[in-house]
Amino acid sequence: MTKLHAEESDLGARRVLVLATSSAPFSMSEIWFQSEVEEVDKTCDVLFAPVWPRGKKQDWRGHLLRANGRPSLRPFGAMRALATSRELRKMLWSCRSTVNFRTSVKCAIAVIVAIQWSLEIQRRGLDVCHVHAATVGAPSAAASVLAHMLHVTSSSTAHRNDIKVHAPARLLNSLTLNRAISNRAKTQLAERGISSEVVRFGGIGRAALSLDPATGSDLRCVTIGHLLPRKGQFRAIRMVAGARARGASVTLDIFGAGTLKDELQALIDELQLNEWVQLRGLLPHNALVEEMFTDRWNTLVHTSVQIADDDEGIPVAVLEAAASGLAIIATDSGATGEFVNDDSNGLLLEPTNNEVSIEMGVEALLRLSSDTSLRNRLRAQALQDVAEYLAENSVRAVELEIQRRARH
Repeated sequence: MTKLHAEESDLGARRVLVLATSSAPFSMSEIWFQSEVEEVDKTCDVLFAPVWPRGKKQDWRGHLLRANGRPSLRPFGAMRALATSRELRKMLWSCRSTVNFRTSVKCAIAVIVAIQWSLEIQRRGLDVCHVHAATVGAPSAAASVLAHMLHVTSSSTAHRNDIKVHAPARLLNSLTLNRAISNRAKTQLAERGISSEVVRFGGIGRAALSLDPATGSDLRCVTIGHLLPRKGQFRAIRMVAGARARGASVTLDIFGAGTLKDELQALIDELQLNEWVQLRGLLPHNALVEEMFTDRWNTLVHTSVQIADDDEGIPVAVLEAAASGLAIIATDSGATGEFVNDDSNGLLLEPTNNEVSIEMGVEALLRLSSDTSLRNRLRAQALQDVAEYLAENSVRAVELEIQRRARH
């Protein structure tokens, strides 16, 4: 057994929640679960059950049964489990029913890996109370097997891209709860024959207790995300150029890495914004969140582009900005509008038309720069609204919904 944090007692001293993941804590793909893992860790041990360990190991609270994140290879035990359980064979067979061959293979591997995790957990005599899947992709196939073999309740979290490569509907519908993080996600799941309930996702570990009043007209903006076309950083750069041309004092820090780095720098050079717009590269997530709680920035600009169904969930960067007291300007892409309400807790921009979006963004920057009372009102409402997304509240909401369903 490998502990990912030193102060915890040995695994097994408390009840155990198994978190089926695609790779965590080995990569960034499930980084948004850290706050909820820390919340669950207050009452029970969290055991990671990766279905495909890879990537860079992150410093998470929780446990691994083995340092490499892989279950002990027990092929005869897995074969015996399949031979003696008709339900497990049905689960494996159902992996044919996915969107493509690649997803079918990943789900089938997840089923086999989950059988071996289950055998390992049973051999160690751990008191498992629940199984949760980090996504509705292959981890949910694993969660259905773990829940079946360990005889416990189960759940999953449906985000955005994972819905497009979801596990077989049969396996997902066998879980006690599929948590959709947004109404948009719930609709997308229903279109695929998967039942779910909207329970907000708690990627937020803390929120400001109070806010100092905004002063002055300077806007110190930040935008956070992969440097990809969908994230729309070129819009943010042009918004700053437009606002500065009309007399506003605006700066912009851009955090992220990706294929558009050189193009974005070329645009900054072309618009002669090097003094006011900076590509800052990558900063560890926890460090970036800490910076958001200082006065380094006072405004988040989130300018994602809506391209067909390639859009946003509810961006964690937006929620973190709300929790730390930044004013929010965001495009109404995907489910962003389920949190950001225009002129109530932020300012929304058109998500599909670049010209319109940039023009609206310039006006939004000018409004915030010239009206501190507006900034204070938006910030205060956003801080109030983000409470639903705090890990302590989201974990409790999931627990209550699972208990309700288990009773019925």
